[in-house]
Amino acid sequence: MRARLAALPALASAADQRLDAQPIVVLDLETTGLNRRRDVVLSIGAIRIEAQGIVLGKTFARVLNVETALPLTGQLFHSLTKEDLRQGDDPRQALLELLEWGHDAIWLAWHAWFDEAMLHRAAGQWLGLSPAVLPRLHDLAHIMPALLPEHARCGGDLDAWLQAMRLGNSARHDAVADAMATAELALIALQRARACGLTTWSEVIAAAAKQRRQGDTAPLAF
Repeated sequence: MRARLAALPALASAADQRLDAQPIVVLDLETTGLNRRRDVVLSIGAIRIEAQGIVLGKTFARVLNVETALPLTGQLFHSLTKEDLRQGDDPRQALLELLEWGHDAIWLAWHAWFDEAMLHRAAGQWLGLSPAVLPRLHDLAHIMPALLPEHARCGGDLDAWLQAMRLGNSARHDAVADAMATAELALIALQRARACGLTTWSEVIAAAAKQRRQGDTAPLAF
């Protein structure tokens, strides 16, 4: 594992990359709760977008074998049990495989600040990696209203956006299902970005930052 960690390639950077130049990873994490300093990652789901389409054969799905309490309130959402965790993957192996799998991509998530914080903390705990060598996640919850202002009333509510775009979700709060739903929204966002004349990730990120500065006061909904 040390050799694989040392061999991790440099991560892709959004910067001025063209929207169609690099793969995209859409990440979702299921956790014991919403406290970024205390709660624990239980499962990882990620979807790749390549050539402007979802690559179904490259889905990433792992349940982590971690020793942790499972509060009832959390179980009502993610439905994972102690037995599921016992049968899960070594978190070191799973996290390293995720980083190897997504090293060449731009990373997106819904409420990316949360997934990024949890991913970085887990990678620090299990792999000894610092945030400087870990992916930065860009927030689709800010990108969507920036590119589709006619639906800005949806705010940061993933379910509201799925309904507005007439998309379904086979199993909310399942990491892979949520990542897939978010990836479908990402495809819509990319299509709108191109229609608006945006060609690079830096332009999209700037539009999202402008939207955020103007105020996103809607309550968060995972």
